[in-house]
Amino acid sequence: MSVKRNGFTLLETIFCFAISVLLLASFPLLLSVIETESSYDTFTQAEWDTFIAQTSIELREAEEVSIYKSLLQLSPSGQNIVVQYEKYGPLIRRRVNGLGHEIALRNIQSLSFSAHSPKTITIAVESLKGKVYEAVIPLYGEGL
Repeated sequence: MSVKRNGFTLLETIFCFAISVLLLASFPLLLSVIETESSYDTFTQAEWDTFIAQTSIELREAEEVSIYKSLLQLSPSGQNIVVQYEKYGPLIRRRVNGLGHEIALRNIQSLSFSAHSPKTITIAVESLKGKVYEAVIPLYGEGL
C-alpha cells in the first residue's frame, strides 16, 4: 500500500525561508544605490548651510577682503596668509596662499560674489539642477 503525499518537506521549507530572508535583506541595499545615484548632481541644504557658516566665520575674522566675479580673497587678521574661495569645475574650493585643494561645496554650475555695500557680501550659487542659493553675509571688520 503506497500512499503518495504532496507537500513541503522540512528541508524545502528551510530552503524557501533562507531565500526569502536573503531577498528581503538585499532590498534596502538596492534602494540606497538607486537613491544615491540621483543625488550626485545636487547638494543638500545642510551642505549649503555649512558652507555659508564656515565662510562667515572666516569673513568675520578677516582683516582685508577682496571680491572678484567668482573669487573671494581674504586675509585673516594677525596672520600672513591669503585664503581664496574660487570656482574650480563643478566645485568651490578653498586655497591658502595659492596652495591646496579643500573642497568647500560640490556640484555647482555657477558661483558669484558681490558687494552691495561696504559691510555686506552676497554669495550666489547655482546647483547643477538649476536651483539658485543666495546668502548675504555681514562684515564686522574694515569691510571691502
